[in-house]
Amino acid sequence: MDVMERLKLLVSDVLELEPDAVDASAGKETLPEWDSLAHLRIVGAVEEEFGVKLTMQEIGEMTSLAAIGKLVERHSA
Repeated sequence: MDVMERLKLLVSDVLELEPDAVDASAGKETLPEWDSLAHLRIVGAVEEEFGVKLTMQEIGEMTSLAAIGKLVERHSA
């Protein structure tokens, strides 16, 4: 399973949505469920799932699934 597929499942689980409701463009602006509390839960889930520690700047950059994917890939490189 690739990074984006894992993120899609992770975010859909945190937001309690069907995985089909989450795509690469999904984010704070497109999903009403993605509020500030959900954002913190997504941060924690991403850090745990991928074994990364995100900075405050990176946490602020997590505005969409695609943006999170880039951050994870950057940490994996």
